Amino acid sequence: MTDIATVEHAKVPVKQRAELVAGSAATGIIPTTIEDVWRITDAIVMSGMVPSSYEGKDERGTKARLAIGIMKGLEVGMGPVTALSTIAVINNRPCIWGDGAVALCQRSNAVEWVKQSFTGTEPGDDWTAHFEIKRRAKSIPISEHFP
Repeated sequence: MTDIATVEHAKVPVKQRAELVAGSAATGIIPTTIEDVWRITDAIVMSGMVPSSYEGKDERGTKARLAIGIMKGLEVGMGPVTALSTIAVINNRPCIWGDGAVALCQRSNAVEWVKQSFTGTEPGDDWTAHFEIKRRAKSIPISEHFP
């Protein structure tokens, strides 16, 4: 007769829910497991607030795209809502753009200053946005304009 060995299963710690206290500091909801990410994608889909670049062929595809966007944001230190508003899916790749890219650069403390201005008459053909950024390690700022 063969003895059957019994194995004690390790006890998995239970996550404690943070207490909500009136007047306490506001904090973001940051997922720590893939299950947490999926719960957030459910809320986004149910709310009807899916950014257009995250829309998939069906609900499952949309949730998968949202999950990738959230995970990409977490990799660079963004919360889920910030990530989805500053990371767009371009050619099936999550790409940080606009204010999200500027915010990451500023947070890195590598940026000395940023200047933005507009010239011309809005919304005329001469309306132009000017952007200039100076990195601490460089002597010359980068200047661009967008007509």
